[in-house]
Amino acid sequence: MHERLIDITGNKYNRLTVKGLAYVMDGQSFWKCECECGNIVTLRKNNFAYKWSRQKSCGCLHRENSSARMRKLHEKRRLSATT
Repeated sequence: MHERLIDITGNKYNRLTVKGLAYVMDGQSFWKCECECGNIVTLRKNNFAYKWSRQKSCGCLHRENSSARMRKLHEKRRLSATT
């Protein structure tokens, strides 16, 4: 049983703005999305459009958070080495 496809073009989910439907495969809809950083990605709707969805960006958010954690860790190590 297939659900009726709802057009989510133009909607924004976290850092992703939906540009349009890319394709439907095996009852799953895949959407072309533009990230705030400018990257275009094609994602399955379940991965970004619901409260429980984990995809919040094209991957840039993960890279930014990882870099921030590493900077904080290095700063902490540098401060403890000097004391």
